[in-house]
Amino acid sequence: MATYDFKQAKKLIQLNSDKLIEASLGIKEDWFWTANTVYEEGKFVVDLDAIKEIAGITGSCWGTPTLQLRLKGEEATKMIDISLGTSDISKRPIEFNSILGVLAAPCQEEIDKTANIIYSDKKILTKIRKHN
Repeated sequence: MATYDFKQAKKLIQLNSDKLIEASLGIKEDWFWTANTVYEEGKFVVDLDAIKEIAGITGSCWGTPTLQLRLKGEEATKMIDISLGTSDISKRPIEFNSILGVLAAPCQEEIDKTANIIYSDKKILTKIRKHN
């Protein structure tokens, strides 16, 4: 499993702070729902020394923990792999591609526990939880 290297992310942000508009962390392959802004308007908005996860996940068994830097005067953003450990895209369950779309496995596992989702023969069977 690849996890976030928060120390490396902080170091890269600090090295680029003079020209940095915004910095975000997320899983590259699921960027639009896993990314969180960690630096904006010249300051950290998340304490990278104290956190263990971004968007509720610590990393991915198949995706890439990534730092995105938006720099002044540049049209494109920089995406930098800041992972500890390894991930393997082939480990992504086929159900995620065909039924659920692209989802990071740790997030999906947590969703499954919460919603009591059961996977069987590429069909999603759900049990409605009884609320007290």
